[in-house]
Amino acid sequence: MTGDNARQHVQVQDPHQDVPIRRWHLEKVGQPPQPFGGPIAQTIGAIRVLNRERDPLAVPFVQDVNGHLWAAFPKGAGLWEWSHITGGFDQPVGVVAVDDGYNNYPGTRPYIFGLLLNGELQLYWWNGVRYVPTTLEPPPGTTLDKGIGAVSLALFPGTSAQPFVVVSGKDRNLWVGWWDTSKQPPAWHWVNLGRPEGVTFIWKIGVVGVTARATGHGLLYIYMYCDDGNVWRCVSDTGETQWTNLQKPPFPPTGTAGVTAVQNADDKTPKVCAFVTDHGQPLYAHVTDSGGTGWHDAGTPPTPINFGLGTALIQPRAGGDFVPAALVADTSPAVWADQADPDNRWSWYRVGDAPEEGFGPQLAAGVIVEEPPGITYTHVFLLGRNGDLYDAWYG
Repeated sequence: MTGDNARQHVQVQDPHQDVPIRRWHLEKVGQPPQPFGGPIAQTIGAIRVLNRERDPLAVPFVQDVNGHLWAAFPKGAGLWEWSHITGGFDQPVGVVAVDDGYNNYPGTRPYIFGLLLNGELQLYWWNGVRYVPTTLEPPPGTTLDKGIGAVSLALFPGTSAQPFVVVSGKDRNLWVGWWDTSKQPPAWHWVNLGRPEGVTFIWKIGVVGVTARATGHGLLYIYMYCDDGNVWRCVSDTGETQWTNLQKPPFPPTGTAGVTAVQNADDKTPKVCAFVTDHGQPLYAHVTDSGGTGWHDAGTPPTPINFGLGTALIQPRAGGDFVPAALVADTSPAVWADQADPDNRWSWYRVGDAPEEGFGPQLAAGVIVEEPPGITYTHVFLLGRNGDLYDAWYG
């Protein structure tokens, strides 16, 4: 793993206020270099990495068309260093960061998950020196079918965060897997999250891990679109699981935007936001603390929406509260961000022009870094149709 220098951002000062202007930017990252690299086939995810010097870096992980895994490390001045990891997956699931001091390694350690054609879960994890391949057995009585997502979460107060992987099985249920640290040595453990009675999953909207500040307990929030036309939400602490019908959005959410969660200083519980859209339709949001189970019209940019690109948390004022945002591609094509205020009012901001080849529908998730401490930057990495990676960043 590389990345010894934090990215240098340039702030623009508002001449009428003593605060920097914070806005969206869209920059090209590119693709892994030849002869081993090439156009990117899939994004796996992005995480906040602390290198050996504990510099915070926003690092995307991708798989190229040759099946190789790569990570891109920011080097400053818009430059990126590509690091080749190893062979890849048949279906990437996600990547998380673990900061547990394993073998006295001073930085965070990536854990990259993906599915193989035989239904097994494959993991590449950084031990401080190299990536170690590990095959994780599927749940009892089924093989794995689709990846839903991976998150880092501490289930109980006083425990360290660890990777959790959510997948669907050939038995049509959702499963969550993690290491059971109560056993020595720790053993990989599966729990069946089930499914709503009488329905079948069509596609994922997203998964996030949240921690309630009042109790310190961690929860998984998983959103799935099902064949009854409804979006269903699964909330689980791996011991108790509850499925809730969030009803039908105004249209089938084939242009899904994703899920994010925010908890500011005054929030007793996290605010989880799910976004859906479709070609020519507005963006709709479901927010956990807004009352009821309905979907709220979050508007449309000046040019009609084509499809969703991802979600993020941003900090409009340095040191202020974070707010949720969803990114979409319009039909021009340009990229737009729909941002909420504390009263759940939504406003659109232009991120930038899409590349000539455009973007495809995707479920990118933003990653936040502090550079320097107290000033945050949010990065959402988007895949262009020609295999180039782009960085939509806010700051």
